[in-house]
Amino acid sequence: MALSALHLYSKDRSRSELFDRACYLQGVAIQHVQPVIANLRQEDALAALLFSSHTSAFGLAEYMLNPHHDDTDPIDKIVECFQLSRGIKLVVSPHWPYLTQTWLNKLFVSEKGNENRIRANLASEFPTYAMVRSLAFGQDDADRRKCCLETIEDIFTFIGALTHHAEDYPTSAYLIDQWAVKLPPEFKDMLVERKPIALIILAYWAVLISMNPRPWHLRGLAEVLIARIEDILGEEWAEFLRWPRESIMENALAEQNEVAQVPRFDNRNIDNRLDGMHVPHESSFSRPSLETRVSQPSLHNIANGQSNSHGSTSNHPSPYISASEHPSPYTVGSNVHSPFNQDP
Repeated sequence: MALSALHLYSKDRSRSELFDRACYLQGVAIQHVQPVIANLRQEDALAALLFSSHTSAFGLAEYMLNPHHDDTDPIDKIVECFQLSRGIKLVVSPHWPYLTQTWLNKLFVSEKGNENRIRANLASEFPTYAMVRSLAFGQDDADRRKCCLETIEDIFTFIGALTHHAEDYPTSAYLIDQWAVKLPPEFKDMLVERKPIALIILAYWAVLISMNPRPWHLRGLAEVLIARIEDILGEEWAEFLRWPRESIMENALAEQNEVAQVPRFDNRNIDNRLDGMHVPHESSFSRPSLETRVSQPSLHNIANGQSNSHGSTSNHPSPYISASEHPSPYTVGSNVHSPFNQDP
């Protein structure tokens, strides 16, 4: 319901009450789900996985559409979403054998042959691949060096796969989400520290976002990210950002003629993959009780403690305040005014 309210608001920005309603509903949803996530049962794993996916989509859409002029740095917002993806992965992973037996597995069985062929020819496919990899080899810390090499290989592979074989994947946002879920914790730390190599890799993730015009919650995000990354790194790193910036701008022009769609299951392959099967699911998510109203740790912090945001390493003053100092408009009880705060 929260995501639907945001979608309606994206179509009519004069209806700011829809944004406030969406934020309130999201806060209530998280309040109900936290106890379930904290003590996840097998039968709730599927619902938890889908909830986290929609929560991540909501976080990005809420940031892009906020009429209250949110000053949160977009890099901090992305780190928050990455933290959520990693946290839910750790929580759900013990139940993965069960999830592979559900209807969801039909959506995520993709053809790996094309992806493997692209992965084997990245140097010839992308002229900038070797240049970006050279930055990884310059990392002194072995874990961070390995992390950078893996994320670079994955992001270039996914860009190539989506360019040549988009039909292999169940949804238009599948590879965007998959890359975020696979991220090692070291990469998130490097983003928080505003390490140039991490920001450059993130710029290529922005390219992947720009290649997906259908999910409405991602519209404009790639342009915001590349602009912020360029602002942080400055002219010194312009050569490393030229290809991502040009690709994003080119995709943005092409996107103007596309019709935005509701996120998640928006691909033409979905009906064929599910083959009309019925997908009922009984879950604690649909059985709220008094215990769900008890205050619980944030969903974002179940797997790891929330880290503090660091400022930009650029010489330019940043217009963004620290994310930790800015109240979330979708936290129940937030200082952000909503006409719906008193009564659901």
